[in-house]
Amino acid sequence: MKNKAVFEPKSLFLTCQETLIKNLDALFEIGCVPYEFIELSLRHATPEQLQRIEKCNPKIKRDSNGLWLAHCLLFPDIKDEYNKMGLHREPKKWRSLYRRRYEENELKKESVKQKIREKYNTINNEKAAKSIKVIKGALPKRRRTFEDSSKLQ
Repeated sequence: MKNKAVFEPKSLFLTCQETLIKNLDALFEIGCVPYEFIELSLRHATPEQLQRIEKCNPKIKRDSNGLWLAHCLLFPDIKDEYNKMGLHREPKKWRSLYRRRYEENELKKESVKQKIREKYNTINNEKAAKSIKVIKGALPKRRRTFEDSSKLQ
């Protein structure tokens, strides 16, 4: 006899988790839901979503420290320090470490953008200074006629 695979539907809990993962942008207040129930969904949250959810639900901050490690490890230098040197092992500091590094990166990006803008403006100014300009109306619009040419002879 052949064994037929029996289809078992997903549990209501897993279905709710998947729905929550797909709609994390709509999550604000979690009410009295235990952290253990939403932890799986919060693992898929972006840093911005996680910050917003923590702001709306301060009681989960102490439990969600571990979620920030994945976001911190996106920075290559922090990942190297964590894996090779054993640094950044304190879960309570991961949130602040991420925020600090994110702000540093934003400042660096702004600095680079400003340098690019300045260089672009400099190049445009040099290009404008070297360009040939046609000035209309600078020369009189007097045309030579047949009579003028006869006077020259």
